[in-house]
Amino acid sequence: MKRGTRNNNPGNLKLTTLAWRGKIPNSQNTDGTFEQFESMAYGIRAVYRTLITYANKYGLRSVSDIIDRWAPPGENSENARENYKRYIRENFAGRMSNPVDLQNIAAGIMTFENSADDYKNYIQPHEAQAVRISNLEDLKPEDEKKKVPVIPFIIGALLLWRSFKRLF
Repeated sequence: MKRGTRNNNPGNLKLTTLAWRGKIPNSQNTDGTFEQFESMAYGIRAVYRTLITYANKYGLRSVSDIIDRWAPPGENSENARENYKRYIRENFAGRMSNPVDLQNIAAGIMTFENSADDYKNYIQPHEAQAVRISNLEDLKPEDEKKKVPVIPFIIGALLLWRSFKRLF
């Protein structure tokens, strides 16, 4: 089993002091390097929230800029980062300019970091240009859980629309 799958962290987000929803507390984290989440849905949510922060706070929208921050030069070889960028550009999206691009870049990162088979119960193939989540309840804000039935939707509809408004 891949490390990102074992940690419910398909983006292999590094361990931080951020209070992610569904995060295993650092004091109980058994990995020591990467975040661990209670479920894969929380890990997927963290990937999306990170990408939204990259766009809103740092103005990162190109695959090159995003991957340079996601997989920084000090931690990854130039060749590895170029392969990462090429893989996402060729198979998913080249720039984050709308919600579908956000979905595609997130799908590319999660697929590159961990093979899609490792989390196929949560993410289905990229064919529909969208990522689908089966555990919708985990991705909803607390106040919306009562309003939305738990059925699969396109992930863009799951994210807080307020975050998208700032992006686009």
